[in-house]
Amino acid sequence: QINDKPELKQNNKSAAQNRWIAYNKMRGQYASAMEHAAPEAFWVDKMKCSHTDENGRIQNPTLNPCAEAISAVKAIAIAQSEGQKIYTINKANAQTTLAKLPIGGEVGSEIRNAVNAGKEVTVHEKSINKHGWKGFGYIVIDPETGAGAYL
Repeated sequence: QINDKPELKQNNKSAAQNRWIAYNKMRGQYASAMEHAAPEAFWVDKMKCSHTDENGRIQNPTLNPCAEAISAVKAIAIAQSEGQKIYTINKANAQTTLAKLPIGGEVGSEIRNAVNAGKEVTVHEKSINKHGWKGFGYIVIDPETGAGAYL
């Protein structure tokens, strides 16, 4: 009954639906972060490479940098740390926003198709080149459920 109160509704969805959407988004972001964190934790021996610790101090500065993995959320975080704009694209802003992005090929096509299908896409404004990887990180979310693909 509490979930049907008009004052608790947002975006024409009940409070329970909005909590479910928020939960799905949070779990998706966590799972994406694990795509870079797990390989780094299991296959990088930080005693044999240079890295920045949790206090911001560089450890083993004379060694080569540690290998780093990539994920959608890490790519977007890297882009943001570089000062890039982060866009959330939907049908309402697609025409103006997509024109600003230099994304072509398969990724550009996938983003356009997702937006045309009613999904929301979060992407950074230009390609990143970090840790031996070059490209775009982007997230495709179904706004009705919060389920998504983290690419």
